[in-house]
Amino acid sequence: MRRTGLMLSILLAAGGSVFAQDTNTWTLDKCLEYAYSQNITVRRSKLTNERYNLYAGQAKAQRLPSASASAGQNFSWSKNTMAGESGLSGSSGSGYSLSSGITIFNASKLTNQIKQAELEIESENFSLETTKESISLSILNAFLQVLFAEEQVKNIEKQIESSGSMALKYSDVVALRNEAIAIEEVSPEVRTNGQIIFGNQNTQTIIYGVSEEYLSIRKLKIQSGRIFNSNEIRSMLKVCIP
Repeated sequence: MRRTGLMLSILLAAGGSVFAQDTNTWTLDKCLEYAYSQNITVRRSKLTNERYNLYAGQAKAQRLPSASASAGQNFSWSKNTMAGESGLSGSSGSGYSLSSGITIFNASKLTNQIKQAELEIESENFSLETTKESISLSILNAFLQVLFAEEQVKNIEKQIESSGSMALKYSDVVALRNEAIAIEEVSPEVRTNGQIIFGNQNTQTIIYGVSEEYLSIRKLKIQSGRIFNSNEIRSMLKVCIP
């Protein structure tokens, strides 16, 4: 059966990678081998193929001459009932037979039976390969998703490591506010995506973590409510401006 070229190229690229589960290392080949051995459809197809092979062998055997033999032995005993005679009389006999036969002509029936059995074997082989190919694509897709997830985790870890070394701390903000003469106002800014809920309404939006100077720096005005103050920031109270 032909394999998809794209899938084969991906397989070659990913074939040397492994992922760990507990203490066992599962390669792509090991995953496929395990799936083939445990899949019910594959196992049933193999049994069907074995049965078709037996049918083909039986059909071919019918072309050979047949022979049969039998042997028999019998004994009989009787008691003398005539006057003046006593004792037993007996007789025995044996027989043997031998027969053989060969089919001279049956209108190609045997040939067609053999051909039919061979076609059934070939058909079941195609069915088995189709099942294996479907399993291979499913396993390959899952395997690639695992590899992709591993790469995402590594990238995120690198981003966290990089951002951790470059990010300012709140103590840096306080130092800039108190010591940097050229800076009039300073505000930290942290962003994240999240869901906000108010009453019976909720929505996904971007959430900013800032200080009280943020609105002045951005020249923003509050339409309703008030800005949070420094005491609320130091106490880390859950105050927000929608």
